[in-house]
Parts: sequence; structure tokens; C-alpha cells
Amino acid sequence: TNYAIEMSLVDRQTGQLGEIGDIPISIEADEISAQDRDFVETVEALLTKAKTPPDTLEIAFTERALTASPAEVSRNIRALKRLGVRIAIEDFGVGYTWLSYLNHENVQVDTLRIDRSLVHEARLSDANIGLVKSVTDFAHHLGIKAVAEGIESDMLLSYVAVFGCDAVSGFHIQKPMPTKELRAWRSGTQSVMN
Repeated sequence: TNYAIEMSLVDRQTGQLGEIGDIPISIEADEISAQDRDFVETVEALLTKAKTPPDTLEIAFTERALTASPAEVSRNIRALKRLGVRIAIEDFGVGYTWLSYLNHENVQVDTLRIDRSLVHEARLSDANIGLVKSVTDFAHHLGIKAVAEGIESDMLLSYVAVFGCDAVSGFHIQKPMPTKELRAWRSGTQSVMN
């Protein structure tokens, strides 16, 4: 995780991102980093070294990380928020821990990434569509951005309008790519959600 953050910040700082440098950097914290007492200090040092504003970095935590070590992960999330780093919940809907976690007023999450399994199941019935729509509405009620993960077809993309999600991710939009290719792709593409 630390290496991914460092390399992303270096790309931003050195202008490797070019005109797409305004895109927030989003990195998923692995389970070890999520629990590490020194993680926040490391992130702060990397941001300082790269002379990058903290709000341009989003760190995603999975439900699995929270269930493995709730006190440590919660501590790190609160400390990162105090720094100004954006926080995302990855794979929301796989477990139930985050529902209780989101209910605490002292926790400020910026993005809720709805797990691809929920998104894919939505196409099977109106009840499943209602479930994803409810999760999206729940996120919006809390002032959290909702992102549908795992969009891999036009059909799934069409459901996003029904869900009311703010953004999407998945191979249908684009597969992960190196910075140079991302610049070229972004210069020829408009946001799907606008």
C-alpha cells in the first residue's frame, strides 16, 4: 500500500499525470497497512514529501480489514480524516460490519463503493434492484458518494441510472492501466456519469 501511494503521489508531483492530475488518487489499504500503527504517519510523510494536498488522496478500507481489527482500523481512519485524506469503504455489501460502523457520528466516510456482487445480482430481480437502490439512498442520506463497482457491460451500466449512483467503476468503463495510457484514454473520453 505504501509503495502504491508513494508512486501515485510521485506521478502527480512530477507531472506524469499531465492534464489528468486533477483526478483524485484512490488506493485500497491492504489489511496489514489498515491495522498498522505507523500507517497514518507514513501517509502524512509521503504527502509532505510530494507536496500534495491530503484531499487529493482517497484511501479505501474493506469490511474484511475492519472485522480483523476494528479498533486499529477505526483509529487509522479517524487520524487520516483529521489529516484531510478522503476515506472510502471498499466492497460494501459483502458483510454487515460497516452498517454499524457508518452509524457512528464521529466517522466521516466520503465514498461508499458498492460491491460488484450486489450490482451483478440487481439484474436478476426487482428486489435486488431495490436493495442496491436502498444502499445508494442510505449513502446519500449520510452525505456519502455512492460508487457502483464491477460494471462490465452496457446492461449493468444502464442499471446505474436506476440505482442513482454518483459514479461507476469496472472493466466496461476501463481496465487498470499505466499512467501514460491513462492520459491518452482520458484525453479522448468524457465521464460516463455526466
